[in-house]
Amino acid sequence: MILTRRDLLRLAAGSAAGFLFTPIPWKALDDSAIWTQNWPWIPEPSRGEASERFSTCTLCGAGCGIRARCINGMPVSLSGIQGHPFGNGSLCAAGLAAHHLAFHPLRVRTPLLRSHNHGVLESTAVSVDRAMETLGAALGPGKRVAVLDRRPGREISRRYRQWLGTIPDSQYLVAPYTEFGSLKAVGRCYEESAELGFDFEHASCIVSFGTPLFDSWGSPGRMMRLLEAKNHSGSPTLIQVEHCRSRSAMHADTWIPAFPGTETTFALSLLSVLLNSGLTNEAEKAAVRKVLFGNAVAEEISALKAFSPENVSAEIGISPDVINSVARTMASQKPTIVLAGGDAGAGPCERPLQAAVAAINMAMG
Repeated sequence: MILTRRDLLRLAAGSAAGFLFTPIPWKALDDSAIWTQNWPWIPEPSRGEASERFSTCTLCGAGCGIRARCINGMPVSLSGIQGHPFGNGSLCAAGLAAHHLAFHPLRVRTPLLRSHNHGVLESTAVSVDRAMETLGAALGPGKRVAVLDRRPGREISRRYRQWLGTIPDSQYLVAPYTEFGSLKAVGRCYEESAELGFDFEHASCIVSFGTPLFDSWGSPGRMMRLLEAKNHSGSPTLIQVEHCRSRSAMHADTWIPAFPGTETTFALSLLSVLLNSGLTNEAEKAAVRKVLFGNAVAEEISALKAFSPENVSAEIGISPDVINSVARTMASQKPTIVLAGGDAGAGPCERPLQAAVAAINMAMG
């Protein structure tokens, strides 16, 4: 019997096909799946009573509502709450996996003492008693205390401020605001602290200065609901001022590709048109004067004439007709929301832009 190469190929093909009809590969696949799920470092939720708990996600300032499925009181899965005013049933990727953070290898388990060693910042785990001794030594006469709160607005934040109020020359520090920079700028216009928010659901026009509304800003459920309403009814009108054609710019009714770094000039130009073209009343002009010029006289409004569309058109790369058209659209489609919140990647907007945006919101009533 002579074996040819064709016979060998037929034998190999037939053996491979027959092997698939045996239980060997499927049993091996099943055993390997079970084996890889039982490695010693994989956390195993305990068996017990199943329950549900409702809370608010605190990983960012969006405040999405979360539904936690728990076993023996420990969360094993997270999901959004349908109809929640912020999340509207959706969570971002970080929110969906938030219950895994308890098993993160870099999580902080004990107090850490940070020190500089030859120019290198080092963190050393210390006991609670050692941490209390260090704090006690730092609170002595002539010492200054500062607390950096990366997530202000929590109950512990209020406790921080109460405690620091009892210590002379203490400081309460917060990270620069990104998503809510516009709200903070408007809030500074009031003598008393005010809790402000964006009422996107009732806005007829939204003007965004580089804010990634449909990329990574706010709560995903609420912004997607806003986009669905816009695509269905055409309202609200969205005007995106941004030098690049982002996803938010592609969904906008009007994209204004102003030159990078000229957003403040563009905002002041819009304000100049609103105040000097009869598009605002006296009460709104008074509010703008308070934001930009404090208690200055009414003639200070004339300073904005230097930012007329004709004067700044070449600087920002936008024609005067487009600037005038945007200003009139904002005035004719009230209520209008103007925001410049920035994003986590690019960081917060400049304070002059936030002040100009706050003044435009005042001009819009």
